[in-house]
Amino acid sequence: MELLATYLRRPSVLLPVLGLLTFVVYSGSLSFEFVWDDWPQIVNSPIIRSWSNLPRAFTSDLWYHVARHQVYYRPLFVAWSMLNYALFGLRPWGWHLGAVLLHVGAVMAVFGWRGDWDSNTGRRRWRRWSSRCIQFTLSP
Repeated sequence: MELLATYLRRPSVLLPVLGLLTFVVYSGSLSFEFVWDDWPQIVNSPIIRSWSNLPRAFTSDLWYHVARHQVYYRPLFVAWSMLNYALFGLRPWGWHLGAVLLHVGAVMAVFGWRGDWDSNTGRRRWRRWSSRCIQFTLSP
């Protein structure tokens, strides 16, 4: 157990372990179907079906194609949806894979943002930061 703890103190070991842990925890979503707001935002959305609509993503709201009272300006989400549609069409597993990989990337970015460690308090800060990264990994 002490050998494992020694290895996990190394960023070059802990970072891939966090990435793998994140992927394993959320890989169950790959078998899920589209749900609730996926239908108007993805399945029935005309804007995501062509890259020529990219400028429109930055000038209209997310719900422009349905009668809604809310206005949601989400241009990056629409661009992300266009990319997913280009890669996976309307196959839910691909959309879920994209979301899982995005979360893996976010976990790795948060971990890499830890800052420098000094020799006096480095170990204690390392443990605290690692545990916070694991909490972020496991939070949806």
